Amino acid sequence: MPEPLPPGVARCRAALGHARACGAVLWRAPPTYYSWKLAERARFLGAPVDTLCKSLVLVNTALPADAPVTEDPSTSRFIMVVLQYVSRLDTDRLGKSLRAHAPAGFSSAHRLAVAAEADSAVLTAYGHNAVTPPGCQTAIPVVVSEAIADLASARPGASVWLGGGHVDVKLRMPVAELLRAGALFPVVGAPLVLRCTDPRSDADAED
Repeated sequence: MPEPLPPGVARCRAALGHARACGAVLWRAPPTYYSWKLAERARFLGAPVDTLCKSLVLVNTALPADAPVTEDPSTSRFIMVVLQYVSRLDTDRLGKSLRAHAPAGFSSAHRLAVAAEADSAVLTAYGHNAVTPPGCQTAIPVVVSEAIADLASARPGASVWLGGGHVDVKLRMPVAELLRAGALFPVVGAPLVLRCTDPRSDADAED
């Protein structure tokens, strides 16, 4: 009998099925994957380096600790950001962009920081290097870097690689599908696309 899927992978796959994300593919990687340089990872996946992405949970520290997770990333205490490994997150720029999208009457500032790993684990039910938007424990609103959306314009049909619910599993997802409303179940709406990153020259400094 085949081995059962790790719980996180099973949850991710179920979410993709619920969302009818037909173009998504889960791919197993070796345990040494994160010891490789980005170029080696890209060769293994048969993909351009700029399609390798990560998902980070951020916290708006300007909001009270008991502030809720909301559907709107501009008002939520926690958000998830999807960005390329070859880029660097600019939290100041992201905060300003979210402030511009905030509804009238929302007066809080946006001071964003990477959430504690324990908070990320509780919200997503995924571990380190396994975090991915589909199948999160909580419907955390998602922001996708505009640089990822630009890939689809430059290369029609382009896909990106994300975590797959387990450290040794990767998820390939067409950019068009990633940006589709309902594709990142349990999140209902489409992710918000914002310019929130800068290119980085030391991409291999991070896993």
